[in-house]
Amino acid sequence: MVNFVKYYPAILKKNKSGHYIEYYVTNPDTGKLVRKRIKLNRIKNARQRKQIATEIIKDLNAKLAEGWNPFIEQEAPNGFSTIQHAFQKYLEIKTKELRPETLRSLNVYIGKWIAWVCNRLDKCYVVNITRKHVTDYLHYMYVEKGNGEKYVNNTLKFISSFY
Repeated sequence: MVNFVKYYPAILKKNKSGHYIEYYVTNPDTGKLVRKRIKLNRIKNARQRKQIATEIIKDLNAKLAEGWNPFIEQEAPNGFSTIQHAFQKYLEIKTKELRPETLRSLNVYIGKWIAWVCNRLDKCYVVNITRKHVTDYLHYMYVEKGNGEKYVNNTLKFISSFY
């Protein structure tokens, strides 16, 4: 049976040990909903505790609605960076060690890759890129755009060096 529920929204709860925020989110490894808790006992003032809890719940529910998953964040903390931001950081690092001609060709590869991927994804986050996207892009470059094998192989080397 396929589980369509990806999360249950965060709510404030209270038990004998104190206040906590509880929400359920799908574990990508098992596909099952897992309970997550954030304890609030360290905040002594009850009024302040409720205010902070309300803010945390609001932020958590907004992030969950956008597709955020704490399990994915643990495995790949930069996974929810946009592709554009990730490439910008990549180029900042590579600028110091590569020749200008190499940087120019990298910018061409990056521009084509970003344009193609962002036209096919709702949200251009790094975590959304799959192997299928890469193979579809290489197929597009070879068959539909008519680029040669050498260009497609160089594109594959570029993508594999980044991912």
